[in-house]
Amino acid sequence: VVGTLSQNKEFFALIKTPDSNLDRVKMGDVMGQNFGRVIDVTESTVKLKELIQDSGNDWKEEERTLLLQDEQEARK
Repeated sequence: VVGTLSQNKEFFALIKTPDSNLDRVKMGDVMGQNFGRVIDVTESTVKLKELIQDSGNDWKEEERTLLLQDEQEARK
């Protein structure tokens, strides 16, 4: 996550892709390689719900939180 913006009380996140493009995402958008769905966007985070296959070949949903790039670097 490299930035966020709001428009009409809705937050959007700017995501830098592996090929250095920027994508704008909001709640409900699909994102990532594991069938992720954006479930929340705040000023500093994006929360995803992804489908992950475990070692027993069962599928389960897991939440992931992506941090704004500056905050992620500050936590190191």
